Amino acid sequence: MGTVKEAVQNNRSLFYKLNKCGIKNIETALDYLSIYEQYENQKHIDSCTERKKVVAVFCKVTVRTVEKALQTMKRAI
Repeated sequence: MGTVKEAVQNNRSLFYKLNKCGIKNIETALDYLSIYEQYENQKHIDSCTERKKVVAVFCKVTVRTVEKALQTMKRAI
């Protein structure tokens, strides 16, 4: 696996791109991924608004956070 230093050096460009997209730390990246995956798991709910509300309750975040996570995760880097 290597060291933390090697991991950071090898992924510096990716970290920079993620930062530009609004992912400021690893926790945010993991949280947004969980929200996005939960949103995808709720495809049986037709209404986007209702689906966002369900995901927000499940993930214990606001609907705005769900919207921000979805928007961020769909951005090209």
